[in-house]
Amino acid sequence: MLCIVERIAMPTRGVNPSAANGKLPPRTRSATGCRVYIHPMVKFISLLFAVFYARFFLLFCVRIQSTFPTMSGYGLPISQEVAKELAENARKIAAPGKGILAADESTGTIKKRFDSIGVENTEANRAFYRDLLFSTKGLGQYISGAILFEETLYQKSPSGVPMVDLLKAEGIIPGIKVDKGLETLPLTDDEKATMGLDGLSERCKKYYEAG
Repeated sequence: MLCIVERIAMPTRGVNPSAANGKLPPRTRSATGCRVYIHPMVKFISLLFAVFYARFFLLFCVRIQSTFPTMSGYGLPISQEVAKELAENARKIAAPGKGILAADESTGTIKKRFDSIGVENTEANRAFYRDLLFSTKGLGQYISGAILFEETLYQKSPSGVPMVDLLKAEGIIPGIKVDKGLETLPLTDDEKATMGLDGLSERCKKYYEAG
């Protein structure tokens, strides 16, 4: 940006600063005694850039809206029934005084925890561990939602009750982690990328049907 900086002589001792250089009020002067003058042409060019980018942004929004027809009142490309269900779930999850239980440990993460206490990492032991958490009496008083691992969604407790039903019995909304972990990007300095976008839509439909 083209600016013209003009040095202003600072008032000498005993001179009222407000009276110094009457052409420039003290409140517009910097502490160093400089004032910045922006050329009108620079202001005009800046305005043109602002109008151009605002127009580009509006055209982008119109294209997005035409690509994904939105539902009035929700702004989401989904049916009214699903939107209402999402809104109700969000209201329950955000209930005052409650939190979310992160129980989405992968098989590898649970193995590390089991190894630290000398427990074998088997499917039965993982089910017992999760049943111990989800069947805790009064859990729903403090937990509004739970994030599950994919195995947990289809898993049953040792007594034969689906893990999802244990949570729902306490009024807890089950959720699921949908990513597939991290993979190292080739030709990078050990940079990672999140896997799981492939087939995400189909998997989400199955997750919803499972509870």
